[in-house]
Amino acid sequence: MARKLELTWQAGIGGRAGRWRKKFQGKSYYFDGGRGKTDREAYARAIEDWQNLKRELTEHDSKPHESDYLDALREWRAVRDWSAANDDDATLDQSRRKIKELESRLAGRRPSPIGSDDRFEARFAPVHIDVGDFIGRKDDLDRINWSRVAGLLNDDGSFQPSQETIEASDGSRLRIAKEIWRDRIATQLRQSDVAHTPVSIEGNVARFLAQKRTQVDGGELSAGRCANLKLHLSLFQDFVGGSNPVSAITSRTMTDFRTDLLDRKGRGELSGSYLKDRLDAATQFTRWLWREETLADLPRVIESKSFSITPATPTIKTLTAAEIKTLLDAASGQLKLFVMLGLNAGFTQKDISDLQHDEVDWRAGIIRRKRSKTKDFENVPEVAYKLWPETFRLLQEYRRPKLPHVLANENGGTLVTATLKEDGRLHKVDNIHTGYFRLCRRVGIKGRPFKSLRKTSATLLRGNPQFTGLEDLFLGHAPRRMSDKHYAGTPNDLLASAIEWLGRELGLVADSKQPASQDRQPAKRESRNARGRTKKGTTDAAVRGGR
Repeated sequence: MARKLELTWQAGIGGRAGRWRKKFQGKSYYFDGGRGKTDREAYARAIEDWQNLKRELTEHDSKPHESDYLDALREWRAVRDWSAANDDDATLDQSRRKIKELESRLAGRRPSPIGSDDRFEARFAPVHIDVGDFIGRKDDLDRINWSRVAGLLNDDGSFQPSQETIEASDGSRLRIAKEIWRDRIATQLRQSDVAHTPVSIEGNVARFLAQKRTQVDGGELSAGRCANLKLHLSLFQDFVGGSNPVSAITSRTMTDFRTDLLDRKGRGELSGSYLKDRLDAATQFTRWLWREETLADLPRVIESKSFSITPATPTIKTLTAAEIKTLLDAASGQLKLFVMLGLNAGFTQKDISDLQHDEVDWRAGIIRRKRSKTKDFENVPEVAYKLWPETFRLLQEYRRPKLPHVLANENGGTLVTATLKEDGRLHKVDNIHTGYFRLCRRVGIKGRPFKSLRKTSATLLRGNPQFTGLEDLFLGHAPRRMSDKHYAGTPNDLLASAIEWLGRELGLVADSKQPASQDRQPAKRESRNARGRTKKGTTDAAVRGGR
């Protein structure tokens, strides 16, 4: 597999020499290309120049007021963690809102300065009251909390107490509350400094994710799944309090977390499927703590069937015959092959990228394989997909015999890659998605991801009484119904007939039972038009299929 280049080659135009390009933080930087793309010495110089430039760009990369924001966030997170551990719901809600606000402001290009209201201690600032406007108005005078005002008076009766006077006011409820919270925050910050202890939630989340990353390295878990677990657990950790011990995870904690998720759903902040994933990740982590004997008691509430969140049934997004024709007419090269494989064999981007040479019968035009996502499960069938003539022709044209996979990008690299960075974030490159997205945007088709191709074919199969029940086999799913018993002997002949019918239904395969002829009856042509077919018979059908 070809090595991925850090810089992108930009060919010259109109006699101008080519150059190397690097896009960083929304800006493009260019470097001398030497004698061309294969000039290794020029590329080495370009890499060195880029690294020097990057150091210069990042030396002063810190945002204004960033340190003030980090100090304020550290304080508010300590407040959040203490409140979560001590059931102070009002302060907990306030701290979460403030943390979200500060993080949002810090994410901007030029965050505004931290104000006094951004600090937690602003809650305990005394209220200054100008009584001049109240003189002579009895109703307003009756509403004043005179006991609080009296505590703010100077010796001369003024309402501008000095800071020293406030600090020295023994017995002030605000001062007492402030001192109590200072002690709580200091204690919580000390716990945060040792948050990676064996009993802290943050430390155990890190240990759990380290194990998951080992599974990714061993091929037992996808990088995308591991990255999602990291995201969901960081949110659960924030809810419970990372510096708190794992003993803080109780039935009440889990119930409150589920309630918070449902509240977010009600406010339209998160979708049902996302909430389910977040709750499932928290439950998985809690069970892991119990199995590892780090958590003494498993919260009983998670054993309840009513504890889960059931997402709404998603709307199946399919394409019409007209939209498919528009896509294929506008597609060219490998991109057209990708669309054909999505329709012909129900392949996802990963399935196309993972296709091996020995999975293709290059004489019969048949692909035999398990779906990439579930290939390690024994009950998942190996499916034989009979390729349509145009699909097989394009596959032969663009196959890469000397590479590990049948298909590759223009540089010989894998079409779809997903890896984890050192910080656990996902780095994904999907050449198929990129090309398909641009194609849809070019022809004006919106809201139809690449998976819509396989869903379109499966929906058509299910709608045909002759082939109902084959849609799961076509999609590569494991048997799950009584009617799937025939999977014991995979009905490849029936599936081949279904795929051939599917090609005719989509107008991508000529109807062998009705040869092209000028004598074809107009009524039959109209019948084909009613099903999204062409007006001119087999010749136009072949053009539609790109033959």
